[in-house]
Amino acid sequence: QGAHPVKTHLAYQNLPSRMHSRRAIYIMRNPLDMIDSAINYMCQNNAAMRDKFIDEFSRNGTIEPWGNTLGYSSWEENVMSWTKEDLGFPVLALKYEDMLEDTHSNIKKVADFLLIEINDEKIEKIVNETAFSNMKKIEEKELTSGVEGVFSDERLFDKENYRFMRSGKSGRHIENFSEPELSSLLKHFESGMKALGYI
Repeated sequence: QGAHPVKTHLAYQNLPSRMHSRRAIYIMRNPLDMIDSAINYMCQNNAAMRDKFIDEFSRNGTIEPWGNTLGYSSWEENVMSWTKEDLGFPVLALKYEDMLEDTHSNIKKVADFLLIEINDEKIEKIVNETAFSNMKKIEEKELTSGVEGVFSDERLFDKENYRFMRSGKSGRHIENFSEPELSSLLKHFESGMKALGYI
């Protein structure tokens, strides 16, 4: 049987097909930006829910049902599960922030890892087609026309102004969290962030 790509948020130990995996690409992100994104995605400007999320992330490194029920685990547990030395198959670990900073080189890394021949022309085409501005246009087109597509699964809310493609930037947590909120979150995430070079 041929190989089929799978996209998942699961921690490695919770992946049912892990014993049959040939290789994996793992993309990690600054946990403070991840939390900021999760709040935008889930809370929909609900202040009480936002406070609850920050409290849960500060104490547990995740929220429910993401942690135990869905098997994502905490941010630290998820990252460590995919980046430990030997999973029985090759893993290419990339940082979202590095991909933003040098998209060309990281696309080349992915192609090499997947044993795909690629040239500069193909890389440039991929960069252009996956640029945030282009993805945002695709989302707007799907939303206005009502067609099934890339962002169909993201239509979870009856909010006309909700967009999955928000900014595509790193470091947004600095703008969106207060000093007390950042201090609370860092009590949980600081050691893991230091270990991975985020601070």
